[in-house]
Amino acid sequence: MMDKQLVAGALFFSSLQAFGTDFSDADAKFAQRDVNLQSTLDARAAYRSLLETASKDADKLRAAEGYLRTYMFEGTHYHSLDDAAGREARKAVFSSCWSEAAETISPVALGFETPVYYYFRSACLAYDAQVSDLEGQLALVPKLLDAVQKGLQTEGGTSYEAGGIYRVAAAVKYNPAAQEIPGGLFNPQEALVLINQAIAAPPYAEGSISGQLYCENFSHKVRNLLVLGQPAEALTLATQSLSDFEQHLATGAIPEYVRAETMDCLSLLTQLKGSLETSTP
Repeated sequence: MMDKQLVAGALFFSSLQAFGTDFSDADAKFAQRDVNLQSTLDARAAYRSLLETASKDADKLRAAEGYLRTYMFEGTHYHSLDDAAGREARKAVFSSCWSEAAETISPVALGFETPVYYYFRSACLAYDAQVSDLEGQLALVPKLLDAVQKGLQTEGGTSYEAGGIYRVAAAVKYNPAAQEIPGGLFNPQEALVLINQAIAAPPYAEGSISGQLYCENFSHKVRNLLVLGQPAEALTLATQSLSDFEQHLATGAIPEYVRAETMDCLSLLTQLKGSLETSTP
């Protein structure tokens, strides 16, 4: 298993190691990902090039994180769930993410296991399943559950990306669409336990953030509470989360690698809050 110090060295936007890979150009491109889609694609190409040329495992993982984050951002930010074209484009992004991009850091490719691989593989599988028909979901779910299980068993898997694998599992289990999947996958009560574990997750390593600073943990909990039939609690949490994360952004507590994602999360929380305010007695 990979040494924890080596894992820590792979953190996104961490300090460059002496004579290590130069990430400055790729990082600068990534910081422009929310300007337009081409900026996201430019960052992807830059990180992919570094991933292919890096000699140190830590640098490979750091490049892979940036590379895979561009898939996550493109799919969720630029391709809407509201129309067929957007869903088709989103499916293409996330299918490529888990089946090709994530495999560049699989245990077979690297020679060791890392939660980076299992988090991005499971997250992209979940997003792919979200825009798949029932037949497609039945094919994807076993792969998703396998990635979640192995990820949580991997060193750092419960804390990587602010409890990310817990968050992925929760999002699947509270989704009403999971009721169509055999085996009791739909379980919003269990999902709430999982998302609370994500919120409680400590920083993965130096330079990373805790679950308390990851906005999506809270947007998922709001939606989970709605599925559980607790709209008043959901409204309270949405209102408090909006206030908290606006403050976190203002004080610089949110690092660049999740800045744009946090802005998108705030937009979602605003929509949820508005809907709840008009429907909650």
